[in-house]
Amino acid sequence: MKRGRYYRICILFLTMVSTWAQEQKGFYVPYQMPTHAFVRFNTFVANPAAPLVVNYQEHNVGLYYRNQWMGYKNDNFSLMGLSYGRNWRETSSMNLFLYKRNVTVMTNYGVVLNYGHLIHLSDNVRIGMGLNVIPSFSGLDKGRIRVADPADPLLQVGNSFDFVLQPGGYLAFGDFYLMGTAENLIDYSAGASKAMTEFRDKTFTAHLMYRKALDSRSDLLEDGYWSVAFRATKEFDGYNFGGHAMIDLPALGWANLGYTQRNGLIAGVGFNLRQQWSLGIEYENAMGVKVPQLGSTFGVYLNVQFGGDRQKRTPPAPPKPPRLPVVPAKEEPKKEEPQPLVPHNPEVKPKPVKPNQAPISVKTETMEGVPAGHYVVIGVYANPRNAYSFLQQMGKRYEVSSFVNKKNGLTYIYLGKGALSLEDAQNLMRKYMLNLDFIGGIWVLEAK
Repeated sequence: MKRGRYYRICILFLTMVSTWAQEQKGFYVPYQMPTHAFVRFNTFVANPAAPLVVNYQEHNVGLYYRNQWMGYKNDNFSLMGLSYGRNWRETSSMNLFLYKRNVTVMTNYGVVLNYGHLIHLSDNVRIGMGLNVIPSFSGLDKGRIRVADPADPLLQVGNSFDFVLQPGGYLAFGDFYLMGTAENLIDYSAGASKAMTEFRDKTFTAHLMYRKALDSRSDLLEDGYWSVAFRATKEFDGYNFGGHAMIDLPALGWANLGYTQRNGLIAGVGFNLRQQWSLGIEYENAMGVKVPQLGSTFGVYLNVQFGGDRQKRTPPAPPKPPRLPVVPAKEEPKKEEPQPLVPHNPEVKPKPVKPNQAPISVKTETMEGVPAGHYVVIGVYANPRNAYSFLQQMGKRYEVSSFVNKKNGLTYIYLGKGALSLEDAQNLMRKYMLNLDFIGGIWVLEAK
């Protein structure tokens, strides 16, 4: 229902704007975005299906500012944007990017409306498809123009309504992604009554990316991954190549390093606060590019993520059992031992006494759909993919299984058959608690 209302609002908005734009005549700015810089946030601007690769089920609101080619007198190359995005059901993504571009004396402002959908052909093969619809306005920034005659007819030209259609998608085989985007497949200027670029000058971009989740039980590395991608772009002036590498640790932050023949070297770093607030910066230097006159570029990100499983706190591990106090035995006066009725047999050896075993603490939770009993838990994950990877890894050496807590969506990995008695669960934990695979990460849960 909500999605249908959203689509109707978008169609009504585009219809009204298109009708008004028929009466407008003016200059236009061809659509162009720094897609090589959008590797962590606003990825849908670079590829309409990209948000489904790092598929966090949450909302995202962000601010972005980029000042390009600094160092010139009266330079005015900048991009400002406000974004919102949401993924749901692990198969759908909806995003928008409201932006304003300054290109010397020209100004272009509009919105990128995005929708993406993911199809699972098998466990290892996936297809992501997406579409960007970009209505915008272009015109002269008269405040930056100095003229001798204010009545110059060129200054009386109004704004131009522009429309861009941008399809894209990817084909994933395991951790490999083959991605493609037609950045300006359809771009029409109502002010000029023609396409903004000829078909031979259209921009097409392809990526070959490898993305790997970090396999670690450390809280700092949970949901983390690293990726490397190679990029090829066909533009109006020929082919441009590049690539980038990135590491993303949601508990800490991210860092990326890349290069393109058109823009040069780009580096970015960001920091996360409780997997909710993100602040990042980027720097671009035009070294080794086709147009060496370009200056440096700076960018700033501020993003907020909310409403997802990552923002929910993982339940803490149960406290360690207290040590039993040692009570010194009181000395008693020696008494004369009575003579045994049976003669002493030196060959009979006394049985060794087992050392005292302290009780193991148990955490109790009420869980729907989980058989009642005790479970020896060795891992709790918010991301189902990480839980599956850990389950496959531990399953090679131990008997392990899993269940999902429907209250918070967390996945519990446990040893043995599960639903054990308290005594069996404690014995199983004592058997493995000193194993290097489980030190500091094994405990008993009672499900009711």
